[in-house]
Amino acid sequence: MDAYLVFWASSMEASDGKGRGMHIYCSTTKDFKSFSPAERYITRGANESIIDTTIIQVGNKYYRASGDGQITIESSEQLRGDWKKVSTLQSLDLELLLAHWGN
Repeated sequence: MDAYLVFWASSMEASDGKGRGMHIYCSTTKDFKSFSPAERYITRGANESIIDTTIIQVGNKYYRASGDGQITIESSEQLRGDWKKVSTLQSLDLELLLAHWGN
C-alpha cells in the first residue's frame, strides 16, 4: 500500500448560497503525521447530505455503504475510481428485517 486513505464528513456552504450540504472529504497519508490536501470524495449534490460511509475490500473490489437519507451501497475496483450504485438497504427489503430485529 502506497498510502492510507482517510475520510470524514463535513458541511460546506452550497455554491448557490442557499444552504449547506454534508459531503465526504478525503486525504492520503503514509505516516499519519503529514497529509495531502483535503478534497471532496463523495457528494450527493451541493444542498444534499451524506453523513457517514464505510468501505470494505472483498477480493479485487471495494464496497461502500453511505448514509444519505438511506443506506446506499456502491462498488468500485479502485478506492479513488468511479463508483457504481449496487443497491440500497431499502431496495433489499432489509429495513423490514431490521424493524423485526428491533422488537
